[in-house]
Amino acid sequence: MARLAIRKVVYEGRNYSFASPILPDGLVIIEGENGAGKTTFADLVYYGLGGRVIQFQKDQGRRHLEIVGDSDNYVSLYLDLNGRNYRVTRYIGSNEVLVTSQEGEAVVLPIYRGKETKQTYSDWLLGALGIDVVTITMGQKAWKLNFSDLMRLIYHDQEPDPERIYKAPDQESFVSDSLDLRRAVFEILIGRASQEYYRSVGLLREIEREADETKGALRLFKDTVSRISFTSEDLNLHFLESRIREKAEQVERLTAHRNILQSQPLKGRSIEHDVSALQQSLAAHQLELSQMEERLRMLLLEKLRLTETKESLIQEILRIKKIISAHETLGLFTPDTCPCCLREVSRQPGYCICGLPIQEDEYTRYFYSTDEYLTILKSRQKNIETLDLASVACSQESVEISRQKEQLESKTKAVYAQLQALLSEPMASAHTEESRRIDDRLVELRIEVENLQRQQQLEQQRMVLEDDLNSFQSRRENAKQRVDELYLELKRDLGQKRDRFDAIYNVLMVKSVKGCRRAHIDSDTYMPIINNGEYREASAGVAKRLMYYLTLFNLSVTLPDVSFPRFLLIDTPETAGIDTQNLELAISMIQEVLPINAPGQIILTTGVGKYPADLTSTRVLTLTDEEKLLWRKEPGKD
Repeated sequence: MARLAIRKVVYEGRNYSFASPILPDGLVIIEGENGAGKTTFADLVYYGLGGRVIQFQKDQGRRHLEIVGDSDNYVSLYLDLNGRNYRVTRYIGSNEVLVTSQEGEAVVLPIYRGKETKQTYSDWLLGALGIDVVTITMGQKAWKLNFSDLMRLIYHDQEPDPERIYKAPDQESFVSDSLDLRRAVFEILIGRASQEYYRSVGLLREIEREADETKGALRLFKDTVSRISFTSEDLNLHFLESRIREKAEQVERLTAHRNILQSQPLKGRSIEHDVSALQQSLAAHQLELSQMEERLRMLLLEKLRLTETKESLIQEILRIKKIISAHETLGLFTPDTCPCCLREVSRQPGYCICGLPIQEDEYTRYFYSTDEYLTILKSRQKNIETLDLASVACSQESVEISRQKEQLESKTKAVYAQLQALLSEPMASAHTEESRRIDDRLVELRIEVENLQRQQQLEQQRMVLEDDLNSFQSRRENAKQRVDELYLELKRDLGQKRDRFDAIYNVLMVKSVKGCRRAHIDSDTYMPIINNGEYREASAGVAKRLMYYLTLFNLSVTLPDVSFPRFLLIDTPETAGIDTQNLELAISMIQEVLPINAPGQIILTTGVGKYPADLTSTRVLTLTDEEKLLWRKEPGKD
């Protein structure tokens, strides 16, 4: 059971400051006049929890002038996470958060996840709440769920279209606002079984990814080995080890026989020393030549790997270009396209194509551009450039080694000729010729042993890859079986939770919307359906969205196995177009979902007096034009 409560909110800068009173459990009302800072309060809370607030960015048109114009400014939240107290501090414009525990231990955590990031602020926050950091997959894409994703059903912001239900994602794209992700957010928030299921799915996808990589590596390895094999036969480890022992025994016997020959006196001029020196030089040259050939083979293998990686990147670039082409050619993702016939229409600024008035900057935010695709495309093209440089380096090294090999081969031929000339002298003894034959055979045997050992190393690498692949396949079967079991458990749990959700949501909607007779959520999308889909009254939009959030909150305070953190942040719902009477009626439903002495917190920002009179005791702060949220400091004082 997760538990989050905001105990205090602090903003501090060189020019402005704010410190809230202690915020208790239950309903906490912050009322204020328009422009006094109600939404700024909610933004500070969301920013401190790791969210993205575009009004706090200097390059945005709709920016908060006091905050972006301030300096050395930060927001601090005093949090209660499952009974433990923390202070989290985030500087404006920073992507890091300082977390200080009640024991005084401090750690700085990044907001965003990088390749080397071990833990993000979101990971820590979810862990402190007892919520698993799960991986969501969609096709070939995989990403870890962040706390800001869950906040889409915890932070009831000033969404201009209440029908949307979910808060807009911090970074909008076809992935971040996909049905799969929204569905995952709902399922994880209402049940523990969902966390276990998504964690198991993430593990299965990771195993499958590693298995595919190993399978590809094994296929490339076998193909490469077939080109650079050191033996004419296809031998397994057992036969390779046997051959190596046989060759080693031959070397040992020949070496012993040669030593006996060398110990016998020569009848003519002694040339044994000269012959031995030349033979050692010849063996050293041949060994070095063998090492050069090995390096050339390794460079060929590296070039093959680089080529395969490059071809894979080229295919990915082609796919990205097709997506960009579809975006630009079909024009499907613009506000000036008819969704029925896909033709371009002439739309009057400030109005939707259906004729209803809209806010232009909010309207266009739901249409995706090709910018993020172009960024990915540039990154992949840069990777290809790097691969080309690596390939050129391999080629250059191959050319240099080939040149050195040619020179060494010439030297080897010269030594061999010198040795032959020495052995052809008439004074050479008979056993010197035999010694020469033994030395030649020893060189051959050593090369054969070296080749067999290299083949043995390749075979061992192949066995490791095959063992890894078999292990992955076994783990994949076990993981898939576990996913199937958890899926059945998830469906049972979701069915029970969804029935409970429908019962609560139906009561709240019937009590807050006059024309509502039945309300429930779709079993697939979890989106609300009013009067079996026949009810279309726009004025019910605020209640439909607000009751959805209140229902989730009520589930969390009445059921023990719900991950929703028993916390809601509701920002000024009257801005979405609802009259005062219906607004107060909707707000009064908070009392229905907040049992007496239940451990939970709902922070509501609203207009002055725009809530039922019997909730006045829960008001903790009133903002006016004279007493705004941010207090300007006197010059020269901190």
